[in-house]
Amino acid sequence: MSKQVKPTTQLVVFMVHKVGMRDAVKVGSFIVAWGAVVRKLDREPTYQEYCDFWGSSRASYYRERALLRKVWPKDENPQRVWQWVEDQIPVKATKQDAVAALFLSGLQP
Repeated sequence: MSKQVKPTTQLVVFMVHKVGMRDAVKVGSFIVAWGAVVRKLDREPTYQEYCDFWGSSRASYYRERALLRKVWPKDENPQRVWQWVEDQIPVKATKQDAVAALFLSGLQP
């Protein structure tokens, strides 16, 4: 029987519960890397724009996406989760500090 995760569980704990620590770090990194491209383009990027921005291959993108989908099976990319993270950031906080804090907060999308 699997352990239930409460709605107030920290986002990072939620991801660890789903895929383990190593892959949770990879998923979190993918979400933040996606967010960097969103901020640069000021819109949702295509996978090719994401790959071009980071100098990564299509295969790397699809490996990262496969891990994301182990946590959120219906998501095609990190946009929904990234948008949720952005929506949670207080205006007064610096974006970089706030994003890091959210992964440790008691919220999850």
